Amino acid sequence: MKRFHSLNAIRSYLGAQSRARDEKKPSRRRPPATRFVTVSRQAGAGGTSVAVALARLLNAEEGSVPWTVFDRELVKAVIHHHGLPREVERFLTEDAVPELQTIFTEFFGGVTSRRGLTARTSETILRLARMGRAILVGRASHIVTRRLPGGLHVRLIASTGRRIERIRKLTGQSESEARTEVASRDRGRRSYVRKYFRSDVTDPMEFDLVLNTDRLTYIDAARVIRAALDGAERLRSARPGR
Repeated sequence: MKRFHSLNAIRSYLGAQSRARDEKKPSRRRPPATRFVTVSRQAGAGGTSVAVALARLLNAEEGSVPWTVFDRELVKAVIHHHGLPREVERFLTEDAVPELQTIFTEFFGGVTSRRGLTARTSETILRLARMGRAILVGRASHIVTRRLPGGLHVRLIASTGRRIERIRKLTGQSESEARTEVASRDRGRRSYVRKYFRSDVTDPMEFDLVLNTDRLTYIDAARVIRAALDGAERLRSARPGR
């Protein structure tokens, strides 16, 4: 599972992107849109599992740059890229406590607000999407990248009962604890998108594809996304002037 989903995977991805860019010959033609996928998800709906399965499917095809999943590792990439203290990591999650001005000012000096951290995260998301072959999980990546061509924006949902059971098995929590965990994560993600992007993460009109992982296994969901990504690419290629 870690092959396309780790800090080492990120380093390999960036190295391959650099080599691919060096190998490209200059051209007056506008380069084709890079392909990327964003994955928004309810807690326990399988966001990372589906993203990793999708990366495996896409990497079965030829390509010098591997499709790479950016979820929790995206946070580490942001911290490294912007030279932030490692203590910031726990505040970069979507469901972190939002009112941290005093803590940031006291401990982290120039990093003085979560809004500033959100802006830096969004900047990194945009760079990865422009490079392409990135699967971006969460952090309002569907909103940050919506003006870029080449993206497919996916939302994963599932019933509350199924999500609680998955979290319980993953964490070893009791059913009551898992229920609280699911509600807290969902609430935090809704709040994050509403506060910093003035949008509703539960609105299906924000996405190209909404999949229910009660009805689809993770691998089947990944296959649907891959087919939609290929279909979108064919549609773009068929448009006049492309």
